[in-house]
Amino acid sequence: MLVLETQEAASIGVKTRFTELVESVVPASLGADGKIFLLGSIANGLSNGIFSSIMQLYLVALGFTAQSLGSIFMFNSLACTLLSLPCGILADRYGKRKMVVASFILLMSSLGIFFTTNSINSYRLAFALMGAGNACFTIFTPLYSSFFKKDDLDKAFGLYGLLNITSMSLGNLAGFIPGRLLSWFLFSELQSYRYVMMGASSLFLFQYLFYLASMRNHDETLSEVFQFKLKYH
Repeated sequence: MLVLETQEAASIGVKTRFTELVESVVPASLGADGKIFLLGSIANGLSNGIFSSIMQLYLVALGFTAQSLGSIFMFNSLACTLLSLPCGILADRYGKRKMVVASFILLMSSLGIFFTTNSINSYRLAFALMGAGNACFTIFTPLYSSFFKKDDLDKAFGLYGLLNITSMSLGNLAGFIPGRLLSWFLFSELQSYRYVMMGASSLFLFQYLFYLASMRNHDETLSEVFQFKLKYH
């Protein structure tokens, strides 16, 4: 009897510590829409992790030099930097849902070019479109914060970062998959990289279904004019 009571007490203690851990990480106001959004962030992290571990190898296998890779990647950063502020203004004018759709179209176009051409100028265009699509991600921070009460925002963004970084780390582990495809199915090196990249691309586009689903109850007031205001407190 004493043993059973001790085991029950230990079980209760474990459950209590687990509950406290969950409560310290998960916001109390986390609802269905917030959970759906977080699923999208997990898909984003996984796909970005795969991209970061394989993309350069894929482009090198296509024959691009280090100098070429630098000029290609530059277009992604440049487009994202230049368009982030305009995308935020457009979101205020036309709504976040339309900007999510615009981001999806831009990134789908980018990936279409990415897998169907081999010239450096085509890849520059693909990465410029990718940067434009990523610039639309500026709306995701205010969108995500709208799912929570003000007191829960610290936990909300902590949870978002935890899930995104964890999923990205898991995606990085996909770096071993091309080698397995080489040995198991006798694919060429380029084919192995391409198939894994195509899988990651599908997952990357799939995230938008979660974002749009999370916005089904989202109401917002659109700005009637284009404006940019700085408020000082």
